Amino acid sequence: MGRTFAATADKHRPVDALFGSVGGPMPLDSGFMPGQWQLLDRPAEHEAIRAALSGTDSCGVVLVGAAGVGKTTLARTVTASLNRKVHWAACTESSRSIPLGAFAHWVSSSGSRDPIALIGSARESLVAEGDTIVGIDDAHLLDQLSATLLHQIAVERSGHLVATVRSGEPVPDAVTSLWKDGYLERFELNPFTKQQSIALIETVLGGTLEGLSADVMWETSGGNPLFLRNMVEGAVDAGTLTKVNGVWQFRGPTVIPSGLIELLDERLAHAGEDVLHALKLLSLCEPLDIDALAELAGEDAVDAAEMRGLIRIVADDGQTNVRFSHPLFGEAVRRRVGTASARKLRGRIAKILHERNLDSPASRIKLAELAIESDQGTDIELLITAAKDAVFLSNLPLGEKLARAAFDHGGGLSAAALLSRALLWQGHPAQADSILEQFSPADLDEMELVQWGIPRVSNLFWSQGDVTRASQVLALLQERVTHPILKLVVDATGAGMAVHQNKIAEGLQIAERVLANPEAPRQAVDFAAFAAGLSMPLVGRGEDFLPIASRCRAQRKTTDGMIRIMVFYGEVLALAYTGQLERARQRAAEYAEFSSAGQFAGWAIARIMDGVAATHSGRFRDAIRSIEQALAALNAESSLPWQLQLASKCGGAATPAIRSAARPLPVTGREREVAGLVAQACRTATSPNV
Repeated sequence: MGRTFAATADKHRPVDALFGSVGGPMPLDSGFMPGQWQLLDRPAEHEAIRAALSGTDSCGVVLVGAAGVGKTTLARTVTASLNRKVHWAACTESSRSIPLGAFAHWVSSSGSRDPIALIGSARESLVAEGDTIVGIDDAHLLDQLSATLLHQIAVERSGHLVATVRSGEPVPDAVTSLWKDGYLERFELNPFTKQQSIALIETVLGGTLEGLSADVMWETSGGNPLFLRNMVEGAVDAGTLTKVNGVWQFRGPTVIPSGLIELLDERLAHAGEDVLHALKLLSLCEPLDIDALAELAGEDAVDAAEMRGLIRIVADDGQTNVRFSHPLFGEAVRRRVGTASARKLRGRIAKILHERNLDSPASRIKLAELAIESDQGTDIELLITAAKDAVFLSNLPLGEKLARAAFDHGGGLSAAALLSRALLWQGHPAQADSILEQFSPADLDEMELVQWGIPRVSNLFWSQGDVTRASQVLALLQERVTHPILKLVVDATGAGMAVHQNKIAEGLQIAERVLANPEAPRQAVDFAAFAAGLSMPLVGRGEDFLPIASRCRAQRKTTDGMIRIMVFYGEVLALAYTGQLERARQRAAEYAEFSSAGQFAGWAIARIMDGVAATHSGRFRDAIRSIEQALAALNAESSLPWQLQLASKCGGAATPAIRSAARPLPVTGREREVAGLVAQACRTATSPNV
C-alpha cells in the first residue's frame, strides 16, 4: 500500500508552483502580479521521499497524482536537496513508440540493434558513477524496453529511482511491478485543500478573496495547483476576477488559457469519436442522468469515457448522474462544439429530458436553459416556471436570463414581474422600473394589478428610495384591490414599508394580522414575516418571531427567494437579541450554503447574518470581515437597503472598505440605539489593542 499526502503552506518562500523560485520577497499588500506563485510545501512527502532515496530499504519512489498536482515539482525539489548525481528523463507520447526512447541520450552509438545490448548500454551510462538517482517524468508513457531497464536497475539495486505517474492512465506492467513487488515506495499526491487553495490565491492576489468566489473557484479547480494557477491568471486577464472595495470577486464564465487547454486536450486526444460525442452532450448539460446520456450516446461510449477517467458516476438525491471527472474538462470539450451543432445537440437533450420527470426546480431550470439555446420551439410556461425556480434559489442572473427570454417571447406581465424582481434584487432599479412601466394599471384586473404593483412598490421604495411614488402605488393597490386574499398581499407589503419608515408598531400590527389569517397566501406570509423579522427583535419580542421563522422555513416553495433570505436574517437577529448566540451562528452558517456565483446577493445577506452573530458574540474582527465581504458583493448601480443599513450601523468607525461601499443613511428611534451598539463594536474591532 502506498501513502497519501496533502499539502501544507509555506508562506515564507516565494516559489513558482511549477517552475521554481521567484526572485525577491512577495509584497502581500500589493495587487495581482503575474508570475508570483509560491509553492505549497509538502513537508511530510518531502521527508519521506528523501528518506527513501537515501536509505537502503527501497530503491526509490513513484509519485502518483493527477496532471498538475505537483508531482514533478516535488520530485525535482527533493532530488535537488540531495548531494547526488541525478539523471532526468521525460517521457512523451512520441517517445513511447521508440524502443528506449526516453533514455535515447544514454545509449551509446554502437550501431547494435540487440535489445539486451541497448539496455546494457543505457544502464551503464546511467549508473556507472554509482550513488546515482534516475528520475522519470510521466513514467506511464514509458515504452516497454525503457520500463524493463528501470526494472533491472531496481532489482539490481544499482541506483535509486524516482518516477511520476499520472492517475487514471494505463501503466506498463514492468513499472507497476516496481511498487507492487516492494522495490519502490508509492506516494499519492492529493490536490490542495480548500483552505490551502484560498491561502495561495490570497497571497498571489495580495488581498482577501470573497468567500463565495473562493467556493466557486475551489469547486472548479478541484484544488489542482496547475488548474488553479491558470484559472486565476485567465480570470484576471479576462476581467472576471476583479477587486471591489478591497475584496477580490470572481464573476462570469471560467476562462481557460491556451497552456491549460493543451493539457486538457491531451486527455481527450485518444478518446475516440463515440466518446467525444458523449462528452459533447455532457458539456452542454452537466450533470446529466446516466440513462439519458446512454440513450443519446450509447452505453459503450459512456462506459469507455468512465474507464478513461474522463467522467464519474455520482448519486444526486436518488438519481444517478454523470459528471466530468474534473470541472474544467467540460470547458475544454465545449470549445470543440460549434454554435449550430450545440443548438442541435441541446435540442436532442431537451427532447429526452422532457419525457422524464420535471418535478424539481433543477430539472425545470436545466430544461429551460437547454430550450432557449436549442433548435426547439419556445415553451413560455416552462420558461416562466423555471425563472420562478431560479429566483426562489436566489440565482438572480439566471432568473433574469430565463424571465427575459419569456418576456421577449410574449410572456406578458407574468414574465415582466419576474424579470423586474430579478433586476431589483441585483441592484438595477432603473431597468426593473422600465420593464413595469410598459404596463398601464388602468388596463389590469385585480390579480394583474397585484402582480404588477408589488414589485413596482418594492423597486420604488427599497431600491430607489422614492417613498412618495411608492406610497402612491401602494395607495392605488389599496383602493382597487378588493379580493380578501389579494388584499392580504397588499397589506403585508405595506407592513414592510411601515417598519422601514420606523413605524414599527403599525407595521408589526399589520404583519401579525396577516400571519394570523389561515387564508393568507405564501406571498403575503413572506412579506409579513419579513416585516415581523425586522421589528420583533427590536421591541424585545425575538422569541415570538422564532415560530414564524420556522413556519417559513417549513414551506418548501416561496414566491421570492430573496424575501425568504431576509426572513431568515430576521431569525438570526432574533436569536442574537435573545442571547442564543451559538444558534444564531449555526443558522447563519446554514444559510450561507450557496454554490453559484449567481447567488451573490443571497450569499451576501448570509454574510450579514454572520456579521450580526459575530458582533453579538464579541467576535468583532470576524464581524468586520463578514460585513466587508457582504458590502463588496452587494456592489451595484444603486445601493441596496441592507447595504446602507450596515454601513450606517458601523458609522465612522467602519473600515475603509465599508465606508466606501455605501452612502450614509440617517437612522431614527430605536434603530439609533442599535446603530450605536454596532458602531461601538466596530470601533473595538478596529482598535490596535484588540
